[in-house]
Amino acid sequence: MRLNGDAMEIRLAKTAIELSEVYRFRYSIYVLEMNRPQRYADHSQRSIRDSLDDFGHTLVAYEHGAIVGTLRIKFLRDGSVGEYDDFYGLGSLSEQQRVSTSITTRLMIAKEFRSGTLAVKLSKAVFQFAQQHAIQTDFIDCNPPLDKFFFRMGHKRVREISHPEYGDVVVMKLDLADQAYLRSIKSPFAKSRATASTPKGTKTYVLN
Repeated sequence: MRLNGDAMEIRLAKTAIELSEVYRFRYSIYVLEMNRPQRYADHSQRSIRDSLDDFGHTLVAYEHGAIVGTLRIKFLRDGSVGEYDDFYGLGSLSEQQRVSTSITTRLMIAKEFRSGTLAVKLSKAVFQFAQQHAIQTDFIDCNPPLDKFFFRMGHKRVREISHPEYGDVVVMKLDLADQAYLRSIKSPFAKSRATASTPKGTKTYVLN
C-alpha cells in the first residue's frame, strides 16, 4: 500500500523484487556515495547482499515509492550471525538469552534525509517489530559520533572494536523491556509499544 501526499511508509521487504531494490540501495550508499570497500558487493549487479539476509528481516522506508532508508534485524534464534558473535561478544549468552536477542545492522538513509527524523522513525519501527517477536535485547554497532544518537535512543555502550569494513566502531546494547530507563532519558522508545500510534506523517506497516 502506498500513501498519498508527503506521507512516508515503513514496512517489511518481502518479495524478491523488493529485496533486490534494497540491495541496490545499499550499494548506492556504501560504494557509489561513500566509496567504502565492501566484501559482499556485487559490482556487476551493483548490489550488496550477505548471509544474514537469508534469515534477516529488512525494514524499508519509502517516499513516493522510492527507497529512502532501510535497516535489517536478525533474531539469534533463527540461525548463525557468523562473525558478529565475536564482534558483539555474544558467546557469553545462554541459550535462553539467545532466544530473545537480536542484532540490527545495515542501517542506511538517503543523503537528503539524514538531517531529519527518518533515523528515529526507522528505529521506532524496528523496536516495535522486535517487541512483537519477543525480543528483549538488541545489539548494534556504529562509527563515532553516531554512538551519541543511539545513546540518546536508549542503547548502552558495550565495547569498542575494529570492524574489517568500517574501522573503529562502538558496540551498543538495547534493553527493550527497561521502560524505566527509557523514560528516564526521554527515549522515543519509551512510548513505542506494539499498540502505540505511529509518528505523524508516517504510516508504519510491521508485517508478520
